[in-house]
Amino acid sequence: MFRLTQWGLLFFAFIHTTACSTHKHRTEPTEQTTDTPQIQTEFVVQLLEPFGGRISMPKDWYFRERHGTTSSIWILSKENPDEHPYVTGVKLQYIWGVEKGTGKTPENFIREFIDQKKQTVKVLNECAAKEQSFFTGVCLETLEPAIEHGRDENYHILYSLFWGNDLDWVIVMVKGTFEELWEQNVPIFQVMKDFEIIDMARFE
Repeated sequence: MFRLTQWGLLFFAFIHTTACSTHKHRTEPTEQTTDTPQIQTEFVVQLLEPFGGRISMPKDWYFRERHGTTSSIWILSKENPDEHPYVTGVKLQYIWGVEKGTGKTPENFIREFIDQKKQTVKVLNECAAKEQSFFTGVCLETLEPAIEHGRDENYHILYSLFWGNDLDWVIVMVKGTFEELWEQNVPIFQVMKDFEIIDMARFE
């Protein structure tokens, strides 16, 4: 399903919302204090299989993953997604073969998604494209109706979107929660913005 020759080019490994991170993730639990001094969140490292990637997540959060022929999805959420749609969480999606499957370049695929969002939801902020060695990243911050919860609520969402400059793939990271819960979750999302999709040691 995956060609090792493709992964051999993806040695940038660490990605966050605006740049490529070169530090190593800690493998032991860590603690992160939020803006509220009384609240502490303990983080653990969650593996992102089948590529051996990793991301820090709150110890008491839930983790689910789904894999298909052209994409992998990893969901990390505060609420149990098996019981009802989660409110607060982070979703990572890696899609390959974008141009082959859609006829659109990875960049056009992402930009069309952004244009569609701008036409249908309230945009709070966006960042210009920032090119790295092998990928380019952009971000979009929105308020969107929380339709799946059947409430007159808005989701506050931050999309971090990446496309390969010479490879046919995109990565989408979605961090979100109800509008009134956003500020208290920002410190958690800040920790989770750094992630590793592929452990290159597996492919050496």
